[in-house]
Amino acid sequence: SNPFGRTDFYNIIRINIQKLKKVVGPNIKDYAASVQDGLETRVIDHIKEHLRPDIEGLVLTGGVALNARLNSKVQDTFNLPVHVPPEPGDEGLGIGWAWLLHPPDPKDTGQPFTGLPIIDRALLPTYAAQRGAAQADADTVGSMLAEGKIVGLVRGR
Repeated sequence: SNPFGRTDFYNIIRINIQKLKKVVGPNIKDYAASVQDGLETRVIDHIKEHLRPDIEGLVLTGGVALNARLNSKVQDTFNLPVHVPPEPGDEGLGIGWAWLLHPPDPKDTGQPFTGLPIIDRALLPTYAAQRGAAQADADTVGSMLAEGKIVGLVRGR
């Protein structure tokens, strides 16, 4: 049998999740949310330590740049364009250095890890009216999901 086969990989993940549940308890989702929050806090603090006033945008590379939620939080926190190269994993660190020397156009929004802009934003009210949709806060969305409803979220820049 292949030690790197798909079944073995998923068994390793399953076993590690079981071990984690023993340590963390039944609230593994709370644990995951706490880890995400800690990551966001640490990265934002790190950027604050090194951010210069003349910066017009940020380039995130490395494995952590694959975290779309983190990238959005960074963009929202600093109100700066965030650029994530197409290969942001650790193998793409060289792209970060290249972009440091020759930054991309800040108007370029076609980057999947920062989210894409809503290209038909002007039509959203029409779409919402056609479907009986309405703006909702997080509590309302949570209640709708708990009731088994299908929810579509639109967030954009």
